[in-house]
Amino acid sequence: MDLLHYIIFDNLSSTLNFRKTGKQLDISISMVSKKINQMEHYYDVRLFDRTSRSVTMTNEGLSVLPRIKELLLLEDQIKGDVGNNKNFAGNLKIGIPFTYLQSSLHKIHSYLSGKPNVYIDWRIGNHLSDLISDNFDAIIFCGPIPPGDYFATKISEWKKVICASPDYIKIHGLPQKPQELINHQCIDHSENFKSSWHLDKEYSIHLSQKCSSSSLIAEMSSNSFGVCYLPQFTVKKYIEKGDLVEVLKEYTIEQYDVYLVSKHSFKSHRKSQEILNIFE
Repeated sequence: MDLLHYIIFDNLSSTLNFRKTGKQLDISISMVSKKINQMEHYYDVRLFDRTSRSVTMTNEGLSVLPRIKELLLLEDQIKGDVGNNKNFAGNLKIGIPFTYLQSSLHKIHSYLSGKPNVYIDWRIGNHLSDLISDNFDAIIFCGPIPPGDYFATKISEWKKVICASPDYIKIHGLPQKPQELINHQCIDHSENFKSSWHLDKEYSIHLSQKCSSSSLIAEMSSNSFGVCYLPQFTVKKYIEKGDLVEVLKEYTIEQYDVYLVSKHSFKSHRKSQEILNIFE
């Protein structure tokens, strides 16, 4: 028996799918099957029941799962103890919203300074649902996080703000109350099917244009296409340059959390620790 047997067992207990386990661990399906068969032969017990349509854990498999997780955690802790005094070297795969990546470039540059052997693959978008299936080391998630089989730690806060360009305000006037948004040209994400914005409560808006990109919405608004309602980190640079003006501030006070999410513990897994170091 070697560590790979236990890693495959642990992964398969989550996926209950030989193909997914092979993909996540970057090994062949036949290797997954071989290692599970070897485990069952070694311990003289059936750990998984499998048919052509499904894979389920046996009672014996369920009974040993906590012990195997303890073993793998101990292995991670040993690696951490040995490696804490060494500079990290390796590949990191991180999922992140585009505008959050933009707002974090200074932190990333600071982290990478003096780390020539760290390689990061940034995958743009909301990848929470892909965390395990696409083998991410960690992802950034903005907003209330749903329950799931992962580890999450809060790294910052954010809020949404309403903005318009000075030229737009000069032509169309400054909205004094959220109820007046129904009389303004508003731009929002393509997923907004309600034609409303939630501030201190829900308000109807005149949704004149939609776009699937937050950064492009901010760019459109800065060019006087209309009023936008976006995360503060998306429009920060436009506000600082004077291309956008924040309006209705007293109605946009709700704060949201930003989470770093990993399939491994941040205390015991080196890659998770390194990614946390980038964004803290």
